[in-house]
Amino acid sequence: YGQFGFILAYVGIFAGLAEGGVTSIFIRQYQDSDDRANGRAFAAAILLLALQGVVFWVLCVVCLVGLPWLNDLPERNIALMFSTLILFAPSSVCEGSFRARFELRTPVLTNLVGYAAFFLAILPGSPIDTLPEIVAVWWIVAVARMGWVALCAFRRLPADFREGAGEVPGLLRESAPLFLTRFATYFYYRIDQVMLRMFFPEESAQLGWYLSAVKWTEAANLIPAVL
Repeated sequence: YGQFGFILAYVGIFAGLAEGGVTSIFIRQYQDSDDRANGRAFAAAILLLALQGVVFWVLCVVCLVGLPWLNDLPERNIALMFSTLILFAPSSVCEGSFRARFELRTPVLTNLVGYAAFFLAILPGSPIDTLPEIVAVWWIVAVARMGWVALCAFRRLPADFREGAGEVPGLLRESAPLFLTRFATYFYYRIDQVMLRMFFPEESAQLGWYLSAVKWTEAANLIPAVL
Protein backbone atom coordinates (compact mmCIF):
# COMPACT_ATOMS: atom_id res chain seq x y z
CA TYR A 1 0.00 0.00 0.00
CA GLY A 2 2.82 2.40 0.85
CA GLN A 3 4.67 1.81 -2.42
CA PHE A 4 1.49 2.20 -4.43
CA GLY A 5 0.73 5.43 -2.61
CA PHE A 6 4.13 6.88 -3.43
CA ILE A 7 3.77 5.87 -7.09
CA LEU A 8 0.46 7.71 -7.40
CA ALA A 9 1.74 10.67 -5.41
CA TYR A 10 4.74 11.35 -7.60
CA VAL A 11 2.90 10.74 -10.84
CA GLY A 12 0.46 13.39 -9.65
CA ILE A 13 3.26 15.80 -8.76
CA PHE A 14 4.90 15.36 -12.16
CA ALA A 15 1.65 15.93 -14.02
CA GLY A 16 0.83 19.11 -12.14
CA LEU A 17 4.27 20.67 -12.17
CA ALA A 18 5.05 19.80 -15.77
CA GLU A 19 1.76 21.27 -16.90
CA GLY A 20 2.31 24.53 -15.04
CA GLY A 21 5.86 24.85 -16.34
CA VAL A 22 4.92 24.05 -19.93
CA THR A 23 2.09 26.57 -19.92
CA SER A 24 4.11 29.41 -18.41
CA ILE A 25 6.97 28.89 -20.86
CA PHE A 26 4.73 28.94 -23.89
CA ILE A 27 2.88 32.00 -22.67
CA ARG A 28 6.20 33.82 -22.51
CA GLN A 29 7.02 32.66 -26.02
CA TYR A 30 3.62 33.80 -27.17
CA GLN A 31 4.13 37.28 -25.72
CA ASP A 32 7.65 37.72 -27.12
CA SER A 33 7.22 36.26 -30.60
CA ASP A 34 5.78 37.31 -33.92
CA ASP A 35 2.45 36.00 -35.15
CA ARG A 36 3.85 32.97 -36.96
CA ALA A 37 5.95 31.93 -33.97
CA ASN A 38 2.90 32.40 -31.77
CA GLY A 39 1.05 29.82 -33.81
CA ARG A 40 3.90 27.29 -33.65
CA ALA A 41 4.37 27.78 -29.91
CA PHE A 42 0.71 27.34 -29.16
CA ALA A 43 0.47 24.29 -31.40
CA ALA A 44 3.48 22.72 -29.70
CA ALA A 45 1.96 23.40 -26.28
CA ILE A 46 -1.25 21.63 -27.22
CA LEU A 47 0.63 18.67 -28.67
CA LEU A 48 2.84 18.30 -25.61
CA LEU A 49 -0.06 18.57 -23.19
CA ALA A 50 -1.96 15.94 -25.18
CA LEU A 51 1.09 13.64 -25.08
CA GLN A 52 1.46 14.24 -21.34
CA GLY A 53 -2.20 13.36 -20.90
CA VAL A 54 -1.78 10.05 -22.72
CA VAL A 55 1.25 9.09 -20.63
CA PHE A 56 -0.50 10.21 -17.45
CA TRP A 57 -3.56 8.03 -18.03
CA VAL A 58 -1.54 5.03 -19.22
CA LEU A 59 0.48 5.13 -15.99
CA CYS A 60 -2.69 5.31 -13.93
CA VAL A 61 -4.27 2.36 -15.73
CA VAL A 62 -1.10 0.27 -15.52
CA CYS A 63 -0.80 0.92 -11.77
CA LEU A 64 -4.42 0.00 -11.14
CA VAL A 65 -4.86 -2.94 -13.50
CA GLY A 66 -1.40 -4.38 -12.94
CA LEU A 67 -1.77 -4.66 -9.18
CA PRO A 68 -4.61 -7.13 -8.47
CA TRP A 69 -3.86 -7.10 -4.73
CA LEU A 70 -5.40 -3.63 -4.64
CA ASN A 71 -8.75 -5.38 -4.39
CA ASP A 72 -7.93 -6.15 -0.76
CA LEU A 73 -7.50 -2.47 0.13
CA PRO A 74 -10.29 -0.17 1.33
CA GLU A 75 -11.82 1.43 -1.74
CA ARG A 76 -12.38 4.66 0.11
CA ASN A 77 -8.66 5.20 0.74
CA ILE A 78 -7.69 4.42 -2.85
CA ALA A 79 -10.46 6.66 -4.16
CA LEU A 80 -9.26 9.60 -2.09
CA MET A 81 -5.70 9.21 -3.31
CA PHE A 82 -6.84 8.81 -6.89
CA SER A 83 -9.06 11.88 -6.73
CA THR A 84 -6.07 13.91 -5.55
CA LEU A 85 -3.97 12.58 -8.40
CA ILE A 86 -6.53 13.31 -11.07
CA LEU A 87 -6.93 16.85 -9.76
CA PHE A 88 -3.78 17.52 -11.78
CA ALA A 89 -5.11 15.99 -15.00
CA PRO A 90 -4.07 17.79 -18.21
CA SER A 91 -5.96 21.04 -18.90
CA SER A 92 -7.04 21.59 -15.29
CA VAL A 93 -4.41 24.29 -14.88
CA CYS A 94 -3.58 25.33 -18.42
CA GLU A 95 -7.14 25.98 -19.56
CA GLY A 96 -7.42 29.24 -17.60
CA SER A 97 -4.24 30.63 -19.11
CA PHE A 98 -5.09 29.49 -22.63
CA ARG A 99 -8.56 30.95 -22.32
CA ALA A 100 -7.18 34.32 -21.17
CA ARG A 101 -4.12 34.54 -23.41
CA PHE A 102 -5.41 32.87 -26.55
CA GLU A 103 -9.12 33.69 -26.23
CA LEU A 104 -10.15 30.05 -26.07
CA ARG A 105 -13.44 29.36 -24.30
CA THR A 106 -13.80 26.24 -22.17
CA PRO A 107 -17.37 25.17 -21.39
CA VAL A 108 -18.30 26.08 -17.85
CA LEU A 109 -20.15 22.78 -17.54
CA THR A 110 -16.94 20.73 -17.53
CA ASN A 111 -15.56 22.84 -14.70
CA LEU A 112 -18.70 22.49 -12.63
CA VAL A 113 -18.89 18.74 -13.14
CA GLY A 114 -15.19 18.28 -12.40
CA TYR A 115 -15.10 20.23 -9.16
CA ALA A 116 -18.45 18.85 -8.02
CA ALA A 117 -17.07 15.33 -8.47
CA PHE A 118 -13.97 16.27 -6.50
CA PHE A 119 -16.01 17.65 -3.60
CA LEU A 120 -18.24 14.59 -3.60
CA ALA A 121 -15.18 12.35 -3.53
CA ILE A 122 -13.74 13.94 -0.38
CA LEU A 123 -16.97 14.36 1.59
CA PRO A 124 -17.85 11.59 4.09
CA GLY A 125 -20.73 9.42 2.91
CA SER A 126 -20.61 10.81 -0.62
CA PRO A 127 -22.34 8.94 -3.47
CA ILE A 128 -19.10 8.99 -5.49
CA ASP A 129 -16.73 7.27 -3.12
CA THR A 130 -15.47 4.24 -5.04
CA LEU A 131 -12.54 4.07 -7.39
CA PRO A 132 -14.48 3.15 -10.58
CA GLU A 133 -16.95 6.01 -10.08
CA ILE A 134 -14.26 8.64 -9.59
CA VAL A 135 -12.24 7.34 -12.54
CA ALA A 136 -15.30 7.42 -14.79
CA VAL A 137 -16.29 10.97 -13.84
CA TRP A 138 -12.80 12.39 -14.21
CA TRP A 139 -12.25 10.58 -17.51
CA ILE A 140 -15.31 12.36 -18.90
CA VAL A 141 -14.19 15.75 -17.54
CA ALA A 142 -10.57 15.46 -18.71
CA VAL A 143 -11.52 14.27 -22.20
CA ALA A 144 -14.13 17.00 -22.56
CA ARG A 145 -11.70 19.73 -21.54
CA MET A 146 -8.82 18.63 -23.73
CA GLY A 147 -11.19 17.91 -26.61
CA TRP A 148 -12.63 21.41 -26.50
CA VAL A 149 -9.22 23.10 -26.30
CA ALA A 150 -7.89 20.96 -29.14
CA LEU A 151 -10.96 21.71 -31.27
CA CYS A 152 -10.51 25.46 -30.79
CA ALA A 153 -6.82 25.16 -31.58
CA PHE A 154 -7.38 23.18 -34.76
CA ARG A 155 -9.97 25.67 -35.93
CA ARG A 156 -7.60 28.59 -35.42
CA LEU A 157 -4.23 27.06 -36.24
CA PRO A 158 -4.66 24.18 -38.67
CA ALA A 159 -1.31 24.65 -40.43
CA ASP A 160 0.85 25.34 -37.39
CA PHE A 161 0.50 21.96 -35.72
CA ARG A 162 2.95 20.31 -38.11
CA GLU A 163 5.58 22.94 -37.37
CA GLY A 164 4.74 23.07 -33.65
CA ALA A 165 5.61 19.39 -33.21
CA GLY A 166 9.25 20.26 -33.88
CA GLU A 167 9.39 22.60 -30.88
CA VAL A 168 8.48 19.98 -28.27
CA PRO A 169 12.07 18.72 -27.60
CA GLY A 170 13.32 22.26 -26.99
CA LEU A 171 10.45 22.90 -24.61
CA LEU A 172 11.33 19.83 -22.54
CA ARG A 173 14.91 21.07 -22.12
CA GLU A 174 13.76 24.58 -21.24
CA SER A 175 11.19 23.45 -18.66
CA ALA A 176 13.56 21.16 -16.70
CA PRO A 177 14.89 23.83 -14.26
CA LEU A 178 11.41 25.12 -13.49
CA PHE A 179 10.14 21.60 -12.92
CA LEU A 180 12.97 20.75 -10.50
CA THR A 181 12.46 23.98 -8.56
CA ARG A 182 8.74 23.46 -8.08
CA PHE A 183 9.21 19.78 -7.32
CA ALA A 184 11.02 20.72 -4.11
CA THR A 185 8.12 22.99 -3.12
CA TYR A 186 5.57 20.22 -3.51
CA PHE A 187 7.65 17.50 -1.88
CA TYR A 188 6.56 18.29 1.67
CA TYR A 189 2.85 18.58 0.90
CA ARG A 190 2.61 15.25 -0.86
CA ILE A 191 4.86 13.35 1.55
CA ASP A 192 2.81 14.71 4.45
CA GLN A 193 -0.39 13.39 2.92
CA VAL A 194 0.93 9.95 2.01
CA MET A 195 2.76 9.39 5.30
CA LEU A 196 -0.37 10.20 7.30
CA ARG A 197 -2.37 7.56 5.45
CA MET A 198 0.43 4.99 5.63
CA PHE A 199 1.26 5.13 9.33
CA PHE A 200 -1.81 6.75 10.90
CA PRO A 201 -4.84 5.43 8.99
CA GLU A 202 -7.31 6.04 11.81
CA GLU A 203 -6.02 9.51 12.58
CA SER A 204 -5.95 10.49 8.92
CA ALA A 205 -9.58 9.44 8.58
CA GLN A 206 -10.44 11.85 11.38
CA LEU A 207 -8.38 14.62 9.77
CA GLY A 208 -10.24 14.68 6.48
CA TRP A 209 -10.53 18.47 6.63
CA TYR A 210 -6.74 18.75 6.91
CA LEU A 211 -6.06 16.48 3.95
CA SER A 212 -8.60 18.41 1.89
CA ALA A 213 -6.90 21.68 2.80
CA VAL A 214 -3.56 20.24 1.69
CA LYS A 215 -5.06 19.27 -1.66
CA TRP A 216 -6.39 22.74 -2.30
CA THR A 217 -3.11 24.30 -1.11
CA GLU A 218 -1.30 22.29 -3.76
CA ALA A 219 -3.78 23.34 -6.42
CA ALA A 220 -3.55 27.02 -5.43
CA ASN A 221 0.24 26.94 -5.50
CA LEU A 222 0.13 25.96 -9.17
CA ILE A 223 -1.42 29.32 -10.09
CA PRO A 224 1.86 31.31 -10.05
CA ALA A 225 3.33 28.90 -12.58
CA VAL A 226 0.88 30.04 -15.23
CA LEU A 227 0.87 33.78 -14.48
